[in-house]
Amino acid sequence: MAVMYSSACPDVTSPEVFCAHFAEGSPEQRVFEEQSSRDWETFLLCRAKELVPGGRLVIESGGRGTCPCTGTTSDIWCLFGSMSDIWRDMMREQLITEDEFLTTLAPWYFRTEEDLAAPFEDTHSPVRNSGLRLLAMETHNIKCSWRERWTKLNKQGEITGTFQWLWHFERNSDEKAKLLDEIFERLVDQVAIAPADRGHHRVDQFVTIAKTCEV
Repeated sequence: MAVMYSSACPDVTSPEVFCAHFAEGSPEQRVFEEQSSRDWETFLLCRAKELVPGGRLVIESGGRGTCPCTGTTSDIWCLFGSMSDIWRDMMREQLITEDEFLTTLAPWYFRTEEDLAAPFEDTHSPVRNSGLRLLAMETHNIKCSWRERWTKLNKQGEITGTFQWLWHFERNSDEKAKLLDEIFERLVDQVAIAPADRGHHRVDQFVTIAKTCEV
C-alpha cells in the first residue's frame, strides 16, 4: 500500500492543503505527478533486481478515484477536503500562520491505471529493459471501514495522528495538542450533522508483474 507515497514531498505551496495535486491540470499536480513517475520507476527497478527470471509479484496500492487527493470514490464528502477547510478557517482565525497552512502537504499521489502501466508500455523504458512485464491489473472500490464500524458500533475513527504527521512546523507539545484537538472537534461537529452521509471510501489497485527469463 505504500507505493503511492512520494520519496520526498515536492517543494510546493498550495491553497489546496494536504493534497497540492487536488486540482486537475494544476502546476502543483504536475509536480506531484512527475515525482510519482520517478518513484514508481525506481520502485519497479528495485523489484527487478530482487525477482529471479520467471518470478512474479503482486503489488497493492491506493488508486485514483473521483477525488484525486485521497483516492476516495465518494462524491458526497472528502475527509481531507473537510480537514483542509477546517485548517483554512483556523488560519483565518489566526490560530495558525499562513506558512503553516500552505506547507501542510501530504506526500502522496494516487495513480491512474495509465500511470501504473506507462513504464511497461514504453519499449525504451528502464523498467521494460530490466525484464519486467505487466501481466494484470485490477481496480476495486473499498467501502469506508470507519463508516462501517460507526454504523455497527457507534464509534469514531482517529484522524489526528495522520494530521500531526503532515504538519511540518515546530510548536511545543502543548500547543500542538490543543490545535489537534481543535481540528478533531470541528471535524466531529461536521460529521455529526449527517453521519450517515459521511464516508471515506477508497480505491485499491492490484498489479501483477513478472520478470522474463531473458532480458
